[in-house]
Amino acid sequence: MTSLFDVGKSAIQAYRQSLAVTGQNIANMNTEGYMRREADLQEVTASQGGITSLANQAGLGVRVADIRRSFDAFLLDRARSSTANFERMDGYVDQLRQLQDVLLPSNADLGSQIGRFFEALGDVGAAPGDLAPRIVALEEGKALAANFQSTANILEQQKAGTLSLLEDSFSALSLLAEELAGINARILSAGQSGQSPNSLLDLRDRVITDISKLTDISVAYEDRGVANITLGSSGVGPALVAKNGATKVGFIERAGGIQVVLKPGISNAPTSQVTSGMVSGLSDAYALISEVQKEVDHLAVLISSAVNKQHKSGLDLDGNAGREMFSAKGLMFRPNPTNGSVLSVEIDIKDVLAIPTQTMTAVYSDIDQRWTVNGESLDKPLTGTNMITGPGFVVRIDGKPKGGDSFTIVPQGNAAAAIEFLLTRPQEFAAASSNIVAADVKNLGSAELSVQTGVDAEAVQSRPISEVMVNSQSPVEATEFLRNGLVASIPAGTSDISLASFGLQASAKFQFAATELAGASQLRFELDDSGNNGPHVFNINRSIAYPNDTSGGTWEDAGDIARLLNSGVLRSTAGLSLKDLGMHASGANNSLTLASASANFMRTGTDVAQVLTSTGSSMAMLSDAVSASDIQVFTREGRHIAGSPLNNIEISALMSSSNGFTKGAKYNGTYLNQTNNAYRGMNLDVSYQGGLYAVDLGSNGSAAVAIGGNETVPANTIRNHDFTVTMANGDRKDIAMTAGISAGAAAAKLNEALSENGILAESNLRVELSSFSIAGEVKFDIEALNASPITIAATITPSNIEPLARAINNETANTGVSAVLSANGKRLILESKSGEDIIFSSVAVTSPEFSTKVLGTDGSAITAPLVIGSNGSNGRINTARYSGVLTVSAGDAFSIDAGNGIVNAAKDPLHGGFVSVSGNASGDTKRIAFEVNSDSSGSAEALDGLKAVAASGSYSLGLPTSDSDIRFDASISAASLSDLSTAAVNKAVVEAIREQGPLSSLTGSLISPLPAEGASVMVSFAGDFYTLTMMDGDVLVSGGEPGRVTAYFDASGSLQLFGGGTIAGQQFSVVDDSVVSNNMNAASQFGIAAPVSRLTGREFTLAAGLPALSVTFNGSPVDITIAADGTITKTPDVAGLSVRWQESSSGQGRIILEVANAADQLQVARPANSLGFKTADVSLRLTDGIIQAKSLTGDVIAVEADASGIASQTITMSNIPHEDLLVLVTGGGARSIGAVYGDIMPAPERSPISVKVSDENGTVIEILDSETGHSIATRLLDQNGFARFEDYQLELRGSPQKGDQFTVSQSSKATGDGRNMNLLLNLQTADANGTNSGGFQQVFNTIVASVGAAVRSGNISLEAATATRDAAAEAESEFSGVNLDSEAAALMEFQQAYQASARILSTARELFQSLMDVV
Repeated sequence: MTSLFDVGKSAIQAYRQSLAVTGQNIANMNTEGYMRREADLQEVTASQGGITSLANQAGLGVRVADIRRSFDAFLLDRARSSTANFERMDGYVDQLRQLQDVLLPSNADLGSQIGRFFEALGDVGAAPGDLAPRIVALEEGKALAANFQSTANILEQQKAGTLSLLEDSFSALSLLAEELAGINARILSAGQSGQSPNSLLDLRDRVITDISKLTDISVAYEDRGVANITLGSSGVGPALVAKNGATKVGFIERAGGIQVVLKPGISNAPTSQVTSGMVSGLSDAYALISEVQKEVDHLAVLISSAVNKQHKSGLDLDGNAGREMFSAKGLMFRPNPTNGSVLSVEIDIKDVLAIPTQTMTAVYSDIDQRWTVNGESLDKPLTGTNMITGPGFVVRIDGKPKGGDSFTIVPQGNAAAAIEFLLTRPQEFAAASSNIVAADVKNLGSAELSVQTGVDAEAVQSRPISEVMVNSQSPVEATEFLRNGLVASIPAGTSDISLASFGLQASAKFQFAATELAGASQLRFELDDSGNNGPHVFNINRSIAYPNDTSGGTWEDAGDIARLLNSGVLRSTAGLSLKDLGMHASGANNSLTLASASANFMRTGTDVAQVLTSTGSSMAMLSDAVSASDIQVFTREGRHIAGSPLNNIEISALMSSSNGFTKGAKYNGTYLNQTNNAYRGMNLDVSYQGGLYAVDLGSNGSAAVAIGGNETVPANTIRNHDFTVTMANGDRKDIAMTAGISAGAAAAKLNEALSENGILAESNLRVELSSFSIAGEVKFDIEALNASPITIAATITPSNIEPLARAINNETANTGVSAVLSANGKRLILESKSGEDIIFSSVAVTSPEFSTKVLGTDGSAITAPLVIGSNGSNGRINTARYSGVLTVSAGDAFSIDAGNGIVNAAKDPLHGGFVSVSGNASGDTKRIAFEVNSDSSGSAEALDGLKAVAASGSYSLGLPTSDSDIRFDASISAASLSDLSTAAVNKAVVEAIREQGPLSSLTGSLISPLPAEGASVMVSFAGDFYTLTMMDGDVLVSGGEPGRVTAYFDASGSLQLFGGGTIAGQQFSVVDDSVVSNNMNAASQFGIAAPVSRLTGREFTLAAGLPALSVTFNGSPVDITIAADGTITKTPDVAGLSVRWQESSSGQGRIILEVANAADQLQVARPANSLGFKTADVSLRLTDGIIQAKSLTGDVIAVEADASGIASQTITMSNIPHEDLLVLVTGGGARSIGAVYGDIMPAPERSPISVKVSDENGTVIEILDSETGHSIATRLLDQNGFARFEDYQLELRGSPQKGDQFTVSQSSKATGDGRNMNLLLNLQTADANGTNSGGFQQVFNTIVASVGAAVRSGNISLEAATATRDAAAEAESEFSGVNLDSEAAALMEFQQAYQASARILSTARELFQSLMDVV
């Protein structure tokens, strides 16, 4: 009975609970997040049987084991994922629709405004002189700028709104994550049964669903119901919620996009797992809005850049150059207000898309003399002097910066927002073209040329020289290159530049360990094939260098050893210094380098370069000397300006875009090394060590000629022949010479044929007339350039032929022949600079005889004398023909064969060498100047001790006299000079020659007191006047040649004057009162009214039979002899001339000549070389630092000079035309190049150019510099007749003929000209943003179309996402949602079960009552 009661009771309780669960489901059918519950019924089994009873098999009833939630993780995750995708697309599309509305606000959009602006410009072009359309255009320009600004502002507002939504979304995400972490904590603490309340689980899932709307997530459930969430759908993303801990999520804006980060403001750890949800949609929308904003900014820059560029190339109504129309730029310049100089900076945008996006800072260093630009957006620092090239931009700096000056370059990102229309007056529209095209009146074709400026010039990349080379010509700072080809570019506007190609000296490099350096004690080396090979041993023990240092110190820096070796403190065992051996050392830290200018180091044997140390021997790394390379200077268009001749293979290898040449550049060697007619009027000097290769010959291929005749002018005997010129590079040219050709015509033919080979031919004809026999009238006819003979007549005497010079010069304009009188007045030199033959005819019978001869380039005779008026084999010579000299030169070897044998060119140091020798036409005066570079001529060492250069400069001068056995020679090494300048070297050379002549001095009489302060007297010496002035008790010498004369009062009160050596035997004299008033009275005050004048010979050794010294005393010859015992004899023994022997050692001494009477005149024979007196018939002096040699007899003097050094080639340019030049190296060798360059100057006003048709088909044009006629570029016209040159677009229409020429020049008239406005109008339809991009309006339409396409595709994706979300939600709802039908059925079922269970209890009660009744 008990079990029946239990069964009924449990059933009533179970079904009552089930009815409650069903009722709960029905009650919460509309509750968000509620999941259907189910009561889980379980049988209550009976107890087991015992010993006295059996088990109850019927059971004890039923119970509710659990109330289960309808939860399926898969279905729920799928629903959340589809919801996240829907939220992403919904947020994205919503923002895109707003963006579309911004760009297309009916008919007032930006594209329409662009069209209206250009339509207004078209009206201006149609009526350029009318103000009305200009006023309309002015307003439309303002409206366009305002529309850009409005669009940019609205885009910025939408970005800000999107950012605000993102901030709200991320805040919500972080709050929901924290809420879920709290729920997890409550779940963990809910009871000990391991079961969690279903309401908490519903709350958990509802929060997770809200999170999934914001971002895509992955959910992992623990046994007790705790949910762990990671970002992203992969399941391996960063944790958002882990048990009861939550991670905050935020974002940062980066490069126009959104970067999701964890722990914002703390670690900002980025993550890329967020790819769905509202956050992702807003992020995508923000990126698209930023991209559209960037494209609108780009469009603003495109319009402003293109319009400004074209507008600036035109002229406004006032005749002024057009200015910028819009202000939008990609970069802005901001100077530092603390700068010590005023700078003008211009930024030229080359590629809007490439310019950096972050601020850059430029700082000037006065040590490096260059700017350095740094910025986070740059891959590496940018450097430059006056021009800095960066990604997408070029900065040009004008001014004189000081060290520490700086400025910033700020990207102007919002170009559309910042754009402004700059024109304020309608007259400012530059409608007129700035160019005028004029056809040459000689044109035979019917072609017309039109020119457009402002087009983009071809961009050719090459590093400017300031980025490649230090501004120095020191060999240790030279840049060494690995291969032939482009070295650097010389930017347009560079004021001047000097390039040098250096050889590499032999070197020995030591790299010590610290212990080796400390114990270094001996340096050993042997040279190979020098004047003193050695071996050379230097004791470099520190105790030798510092004998007074008792601290026992050791070497710590190899630089100390180098300095002591260079100074001569440390010497070899033979007492020689490094300088004595032609060497120099460099050292720093543990590095020591020896350089040898004289020879290589020996590589074999026991004395290979080494340093003995306390730990053994440190061997040197040896390098042999390497010869220098060739420098070539080109324009980007292929004009070869300087360098060595190149053959076709070399030209083809060099001329490529990788070497900086423009596309289609054509080689042209016409201007190679043309120093007299240099490219576009620049100043050019090209020098080679040893000079250019040169040869002198006549137009006949051998020599100039002088031919006499009787009555009939001698015919030019030159027959038709060829000049065959063979270059060292293998090229060969045959040049046909016609019969009777002159030197001038031959030079022209050679230049025409050989210009591209770098060979230059020059012609000249100089004829000397001398030795006129008697006084009388000279009369003859002369021909040169003149077609008809011109009569020359003048009355002369043998000592005065100046009237003849005047007569000839009176006709120079007609004949091209000029006349110059020699210094002694005895020779007359006729010069035909054109090289045309000079012809004499009809020489009058009564004319005096005179001698003629052709002179060479140095003034010496190159033909035998031809005496006009003398009797020849055919009678009296009364006609003559003189042909000139042809000088052919080049930077490389060549040979000429004109049928008389091969003539090989040889180096001529006086022709393109490092010494210049010039003279007057008569050849009796020469000026000599050595080219000295203080940077490269002396010794130098690198700061790091890895490179040293030994002084290798050498300067020599040879001075012959009229006696071939007597000459003066001097050679000076750069190592012997502390001052390396042209003036210092010239002075040293002069002093070395003067030291070979006698010494001149003067001694005054005793005076007391000394002359008063400020008293002065003038003396004469060697043709110069010197003023002696008392100043603070000393004698100050002024005037004349500086430093030559010294003066002082000796202890006894006598004035001593010293003039040093004088090769002409010149002496001091007091200037007469006729020259300087009261000078003799002043001489008395100085004690030199009656001085002793003295000439002292050089020391010599006594011997028997020494030749006599001839002098002239007071006009009479005197011979001076000396016996072996020192006895002097004068013959005759004249009074007033003192001759004495001054012995310095046994048999060694010198002779002194003295004259005590100021009226007596002494002159040593010139030239002479006896008894220590060596003299020349030439005076030598320094004038403004230049050596001047002058013949004392008026005859021709010849000098020999040479200079050499480590630089084998130098190229100096100034007045450079405003275009880029290219520097290249060829020929292998050291490839060590140094450069000194000036500032970059502002671009000058554009000079006129000429366009010349150069081929028969009219398809090839030559661009010429109108001022010089020089070719700048060659262009091939395309099939439509177009070609580009710089920023010109040229169009040739019609039928051109070869030789047709057009001049393009600047215009100054603007009225009625709308050509530039028409070109501006063309910008509307031209591709503005790349190939097939269309004009500006089309570019904007493309932006709008891309947004529209994104909206359309977004709508489609949104519809799909909506359907997917709904389907997933339905599936999940079917499983976990409350169904009323199901619940009603369950309710009826549980009700019936409950009623039945109650009947069980009723039955049990009845049975129990019956039992009770029975009992």
